[in-house]
Amino acid sequence: MRTSSALSVGASFVLLYFGARSLPALVAGVVVLNGGVQVMSVLNLSVIYALAGEARSRVNANYMVMYFVGGAVGSAAGAGDAYSSGNPPLWNSSVPFTSLRSFRSLTVSCA
Repeated sequence: MRTSSALSVGASFVLLYFGARSLPALVAGVVVLNGGVQVMSVLNLSVIYALAGEARSRVNANYMVMYFVGGAVGSAAGAGDAYSSGNPPLWNSSVPFTSLRSFRSLTVSCA
């Protein structure tokens, strides 16, 4: 399940790359990305809830804080870059980088 969700996140960036010029590809990319991220989050939380009761709340709190901080930093960086240099050129260059990050998570989860 973890492998398929990582693959769907990676595939969504291919759709988002073409979404710069096609609305249906953009919508499909967003839907696939959302589904993959939600499945990955549920899988991560299931690992946390399998821990001993004493550690569960601390690990869950750390996970949620880092999830929020990562989303906030990523949004700020993406919005700042898109605003300063014009959306399409930067958008098209950031998609391959993010796809590589998805591939990295896929290889780590399979190891």
